[in-house]
Amino acid sequence: MGEFYNGLGIVVGVFIGILAGMVISILVAQIKQWRLERAWLGYFEYEIKLNVLRIDSWLEELQRYRNAVNANNLANYFGYFDLSRFLTVTANNLLNVGLLYKHLTFEEIVVLQAASVEFSLVGENFMNTQIQQNKTSFVQAVVAQNVDFWEQKFAQHKQALNAIATKLGNSR
Repeated sequence: MGEFYNGLGIVVGVFIGILAGMVISILVAQIKQWRLERAWLGYFEYEIKLNVLRIDSWLEELQRYRNAVNANNLANYFGYFDLSRFLTVTANNLLNVGLLYKHLTFEEIVVLQAASVEFSLVGENFMNTQIQQNKTSFVQAVVAQNVDFWEQKFAQHKQALNAIATKLGNSR
């Protein structure tokens, strides 16, 4: 009978050892996942801050465009808005794996999608074509309205991206 209890003790010990090994493996995997998630959120925050700097440079270029419009010297304006340089690689990766849904609200995701559409090759072509058309048929009031529209649009995106970057910085 002693051998039975001895054998049962060995079986129970092996079972508890296997169970403890599984729990430790799961915990280690979860800790690695949390660290990876925090790293990705950091990359995303950095990407957003880079995009805000790009928006600042486009706002400066808009000011030069406005100065040319106000001086009735649009024929000598040769600026270019390279809106397709807006980075969305990390945001797209986080969207694909579902982390954006975990850390951002629906409204914030909509803002990101709108910015990524407007700051794209299509948006770049549209804006630069509009500038060229304004050069050929210059009506100062209309062109000034276009500049106001773009300044407002860029400032809205900048404000929204700064708010998202702050939220991400606080959540890490």
